[in-house]
Amino acid sequence: MRFLLVGASGFIGYHLVKKLGKFEQNFEKIVCSYFSNDYFSTLSMNNDLFSSIKCDVSDIESVKLTLNESKPDVILFMASTRYFPKPRNSRDHENVNVFGLKNFIDYTKNSKFKTKLIFLNSGAADGSKTDYYSLSKTRASDLFQTEKKVGIS
Repeated sequence: MRFLLVGASGFIGYHLVKKLGKFEQNFEKIVCSYFSNDYFSTLSMNNDLFSSIKCDVSDIESVKLTLNESKPDVILFMASTRYFPKPRNSRDHENVNVFGLKNFIDYTKNSKFKTKLIFLNSGAADGSKTDYYSLSKTRASDLFQTEKKVGIS
């Protein structure tokens, strides 16, 4: 089974990659996509199980390239901007947290791929906060739930 971990450079992705390496007999290939090297650069992926590819989830051409190169059976989407309690540019949060997810949904839904898409989200998506980050995470959850009802697998 081929996995694509979208957002492997983040906190969750870093820990997930470390854990998955212990179960390598269950996987054919694990491709780790990253945008920045925050946690990612500290992982040692010296075996043939892992490979990496840089992907800007907010750019549909980058998403297409990533999917065409990795040919995943399962996509684990956990890409996200960082949480900042003080107001930041809402466009950055929307581009990654909402439109980035939408790019993966749309491309997998409208392509030859028969890929399972799993979405991991933040606790900030509970709807209780009104900062840009939390609102974008809530919108991403709403998007995923809506798309799930109309045909993504």
